[in-house]
Amino acid sequence: MSADVIQIFLDQLNLTAEEGCELEEFSDYCLKGLSYQLRFILCTLFGITFLFAFIGNSVIIYIITFNRRMRTITNILVASLAVADMLIACVCIPFTVVEIISFNWILGTIGCKLGNYLTALAIAASILTLICIAGDRYQVICHPHQDRKIKTSWHALGYLAIVWIFSILLTLPLFIFSDTEKVILLLEYTFCKETWAEVYIKSYTILFTVILYILPFLVIFVLYSKVVGQLWQLKETFSGGGGNGISSVTTGNVKKKKRAIKVLILIVLVFVLSWLPYHVLTWIRFVLKTKKFGFDDSSRNLFLMFIVKLIGFSSTFVNPIMYGLMNTNLKRYIMVGINCRKIKQSAPSTKEELMMLPPEQ
Repeated sequence: MSADVIQIFLDQLNLTAEEGCELEEFSDYCLKGLSYQLRFILCTLFGITFLFAFIGNSVIIYIITFNRRMRTITNILVASLAVADMLIACVCIPFTVVEIISFNWILGTIGCKLGNYLTALAIAASILTLICIAGDRYQVICHPHQDRKIKTSWHALGYLAIVWIFSILLTLPLFIFSDTEKVILLLEYTFCKETWAEVYIKSYTILFTVILYILPFLVIFVLYSKVVGQLWQLKETFSGGGGNGISSVTTGNVKKKKRAIKVLILIVLVFVLSWLPYHVLTWIRFVLKTKKFGFDDSSRNLFLMFIVKLIGFSSTFVNPIMYGLMNTNLKRYIMVGINCRKIKQSAPSTKEELMMLPPEQ
C-alpha cells in the first residue's frame, strides 16, 4: 500500500498524518525518533559534557595564553588540544543536541555542511595534536641531552600549523559533499548526510579511520612505550636545584616514576576507548552498510548512535584533566587563581616531572 493510498484512507477517517503514525497499522510508513525520556537523558549527558569541557579547556587556554612562563613547547601543544576540544564542545555538541531534540534536520544545508565538517575537523586536529604531544614527551624523556633551547615556541606553532592545515584539507570533502535529503512517507522527513557516491563514502571512511585512529594509536603506543621503558629503567634523577647534580632515587621519586607510568598508560587507554565505538559504528554504517544502524531506524539504534558520539566527545573534558590538571605548574596557577595567592615558582626536578612539563624555554 502506497503512502498516497494511506493518506486518502486517513482523510476519509478525518485523521491527520501525525495521528495516522500513532496507529500500529501504519507504523511502517512513519519514522519515529527518540522518546521524550531518552531525549531528556541524552540532552542532560551532553549538557554535562559541554559544561565540564568548556570550563576545563577555558582554564587551560587562559593560563597558557596570558602567562609568559607557561608558553613552553609542550604547553603550546596542550593549548592547541584545548582549542580543538573547545571546538567540539561549543560547535559539535550543540549540533548533536539539535539532532536529539528534533528528529528532522532543521538547520538547513549550511548547518548540515558545517556540522559534519567542524565535527570531523575538531576530531582530526585533536588526535593529530595528541601525536605531537607524544613526540615531544618522547624527546624530553628518551633524549634529554639534546638541546631544547634550539627549539622555541615558534617551532611548536609551526607544528600546529601543519596539524591544522592537514586537518582542514583532510576533512574538507565532508563540507563539500554533505547536504540535506528529504524522505516523504506519510510525513516529510529531512536528514543531513553525505551525498557523494557510495564507493567514495567507503573509501573516505577507511582513509579517515586509518589516518585518525589506527596510525595515531600505533604511533602514540610506540612513543609512550619507549617513554615507559625509559622511566622504568631510571636509576638516577636530576637534583632539585639549577645544577646538574645527581642523587639516588628516593622513595618519593619511585612513587613519581610509577605515577608517570600510570598517567601514560591512562593516556593511551583514554584515546583508544573514547574513539573506538565511534569508528566501529562508522564502519558499520558506511563501509559494511548495515541498514539497522541507519538514520531512520528504531529508537534503540538512534540512542546507540548518540551514545557513541557522547563517548567520543567525553575526551574533551578528560584531556584537560590528563594534560593540564596533572601538570604541576598548571595546577599551581589554577590554585593561585582560586585562592588569590602569590605564585611560588619552582622548576620540576625529576624526569617524571619533566614528562609532565619541560623546563621553561
